[in-house]
Amino acid sequence: MNSSLGLRLAVLGALVWLAAPKKAAVELPYIRCGTCRWMVSVVYALTAQDRAQGKAVDELTIDEHASKLCKDRALPGRWMRHLDIVEEEGPLKYSSAEEKNQPRPRYLKLVEQWSGRAECKEECKVLRLSCQEVMDEDYLDMEEVVLAMYRNETATKDIQDQLCAKACKGAPVPLPQDFTREDYEFVLMDIDEAMMEDRVDKAEKPPEYDPANPKDYETVRQQILQEL
Repeated sequence: MNSSLGLRLAVLGALVWLAAPKKAAVELPYIRCGTCRWMVSVVYALTAQDRAQGKAVDELTIDEHASKLCKDRALPGRWMRHLDIVEEEGPLKYSSAEEKNQPRPRYLKLVEQWSGRAECKEECKVLRLSCQEVMDEDYLDMEEVVLAMYRNETATKDIQDQLCAKACKGAPVPLPQDFTREDYEFVLMDIDEAMMEDRVDKAEKPPEYDPANPKDYETVRQQILQEL
């Protein structure tokens, strides 16, 4: 990973950890694989969109997408605000009468909610922390991601399997039987604010603009409001 991207990710990682819910780290092993696959699919989709629009696609362009995957206000990071973390039961493999009375294994699943965009609340912050963990702990090699997208030689699922082999190693991990979590409601953000976010995306911004910084976002937002 180049030093510039590495430094940006390290700083962002520290900020993400401070902003995350206190119990968030407990859930990370159970959503790591799903997080990794989403990260790969988002960079794949954005790179494919650039090519379809006739834009020049080079390693720097792809690196720029990848560096913003964990920033929920940036376009590459908005995937986190379209996902709901839900608990679901898995099947029991009965081998004895006694096991039939055991509780079913439970898993955490990332469910798409494309009816609209949510504010980044509790579960989005967990996903943000998971995203950063996948990067920081090398569950996903970002240099490999950039190179694979640049070569444009693999289908989405194949490239997810390839790049997320470490994050998705082994069978899905069930939750401990005594594990309890609060399931937060997926609440859509106000449509006017969502439209404002889209305007900020397209607006001209200073080179040091950081979508993860609320002050930077608010500065551009106020400029747009003054022009309306």
